[in-house]
Amino acid sequence: MPPRNSWVRFGRREPWRQDRITANDGGSGEYMVRLYLLRGQEPVEATWRAAGPSDDRHKLIDYCGSHAGPLRIEWDPRRFDRLTPLALNVETADGKPFTPQWLDEQGNVAGPAENAKGPRHTATRARR
Repeated sequence: MPPRNSWVRFGRREPWRQDRITANDGGSGEYMVRLYLLRGQEPVEATWRAAGPSDDRHKLIDYCGSHAGPLRIEWDPRRFDRLTPLALNVETADGKPFTPQWLDEQGNVAGPAENAKGPRHTATRARR
């Protein structure tokens, strides 16, 4: 029998073992894990404009518009690094107040609306 280098534990209180490494069929063999190490932050950004060219190379924005009501910007949260805070910069054509509101992955309100004022507003939200 070839030497075994892989160990597995099937539960928090279970012991580490080498005799079987899969939960279903008890197979033996080796695990290989590929680990990617980050060397720094990899910032990505997207720009959406109501009129004019937009720039979304990373396909971050799923929807942006205001067909019936306030402006909505929607994105897939799986496209962002959850360890990096999300920064939102909003630029408007004038200095009028507006109220951006964060939603969670299910579309529910994730906190109180912010009191913002144009022509530029920056909001940062910690990721969970």
